[in-house]
Amino acid sequence: MLKSKLFFSFILVVLFTSNFARSLHAQDNVSMNDLMFDDQYYDVLDKAMANKADVKYMDIAMQKLKSFPVSICTLPNVERLSLGFNYISSLPAAIGKMEKLQYIDISGMHNGIFIPKELAQLKNLREFKMEDMLNKEEEKKIVDRVTELLPDCKIVTGHTK
Repeated sequence: MLKSKLFFSFILVVLFTSNFARSLHAQDNVSMNDLMFDDQYYDVLDKAMANKADVKYMDIAMQKLKSFPVSICTLPNVERLSLGFNYISSLPAAIGKMEKLQYIDISGMHNGIFIPKELAQLKNLREFKMEDMLNKEEEKKIVDRVTELLPDCKIVTGHTK
């Protein structure tokens, strides 16, 4: 009986540590929805601007925006930025100042989006997500541009179902 309890305890410890180790690397696969209850998640620009240093995750997806709010580029600690499903036609050159940015999502920008050369300054950018782009030609142009500017950045394309 003691051996079976010890074996069971050992299995639990192994499972816990392997899940913990996986969670350390899970940041690459974290969706903005997963971050919604984090104190550093913001989806309202006015609140984010009032707490600039606290903002780590900025989600302005589906806000019917026609232009990129350049003030976002003044948030010094943003690591994840979700802009998807808006009507933004270009990223500003100032985006190159977002030194901590690791992830950007422009999914659903159906008419494409201009990518400035300053994107190359984002040395920490690990993932550029652009799913559900309706215009295949524009999607290819964006992929080519991001690949040119940040050859080591992972680009996620495709269509969700």
